[in-house]
Amino acid sequence: MSFGSMQGAITSINNNRKLLSKRDKLKNRLGGGNKSKKVYEFPEASPKMLNGIKEKILLERKQRDLKIKIVFTVGFVILCALFVYVMF
Repeated sequence: MSFGSMQGAITSINNNRKLLSKRDKLKNRLGGGNKSKKVYEFPEASPKMLNGIKEKILLERKQRDLKIKIVFTVGFVILCALFVYVMF
């Protein structure tokens, strides 16, 4: 290992050490100068309402999955048809 590369490593370590001391000064500063932040009031959700939301989300997921399966199946069939057409 030549001295030039070692000097580069030492310089890098010293520069990182200098950055650490600057970071400590800003340690407990979270920013956020705006203290008048909006606080949202959400209505309480009953178990019945939560079950309704859950069922709605599950139904939407099933419909989305079905659409995805149909699109991929049609795409695969078209790809296979093109492959057979090109090969024969």
